[in-house]
Amino acid sequence: MRGTSFPNAAAFPEIRFGTTAAYPDGGDRAVALGTLDLIRVPKPVTVETKLLQAPDGNGQVRFSGHTRLSRSDWGMTAFLPLVGNEVRISLQLTATASP
Repeated sequence: MRGTSFPNAAAFPEIRFGTTAAYPDGGDRAVALGTLDLIRVPKPVTVETKLLQAPDGNGQVRFSGHTRLSRSDWGMTAFLPLVGNEVRISLQLTATASP
């Protein structure tokens, strides 16, 4: 999205998530705690994940995950309440073990 009322992808092209901890949540599920850096404002978030592929011979593992956040937590309040505050984030991740 462009402009100053929303995340403004032109000015802030990267969104980063760094995991600080992860906990099993039964079967093929886990909860990842971490920091989401959106528009250069870091905030703690929780991501619920599901294992899609167990570690293979190359040390790769695949997950899907989702979380919800309030855009107003990052100062994006334009057009509230006409435009919803909740943002749903879905992701797929392939991770490879370091040598």
